[in-house]
Amino acid sequence: MASFVYNEGGRGIAALEIDWDNDTIKGALLMNTTTCDTENDAMTFLSSFATLARSDDSTYAGDVTLATNSTDKVDASNRTELRVSVDAVFSGMAGDGSGTTYDGMLIYKFVTNDAASIPIAYIEFTTPIAIAATSVTVPVSTTVPILVNSTSAP
Repeated sequence: MASFVYNEGGRGIAALEIDWDNDTIKGALLMNTTTCDTENDAMTFLSSFATLARSDDSTYAGDVTLATNSTDKVDASNRTELRVSVDAVFSGMAGDGSGTTYDGMLIYKFVTNDAASIPIAYIEFTTPIAIAATSVTVPVSTTVPILVNSTSAP
């Protein structure tokens, strides 16, 4: 599966229910057993996924807050880019998770818990990362995880 924006994430941004610049936006490190890479329809909250499969490493410190978010208008390509200026770093892990690899990161609006938090996008890693990794850096500052394209240009 490829990276994509969840229907609910796109709807929430368009309806101004997700404020990319000011809400708490987090990233979850996901193992190969996740269904976040294949489910989209009716995924309104993190608890909607059949299998979230966050890292179960014994020293996983939890999901990371994505810092210094911004929204940029790019006239030349008729799109809006939702950016994160600092990479997501999952560090201090023991390397003892139960999956075989880490395959991606779920970006979501954090609201109290999984039953209230809204999925925004799934970022697939170019190459799966061995579960024995003790640190994983997702270079979201050098890539644009979410693009909102215009369907027509004047």
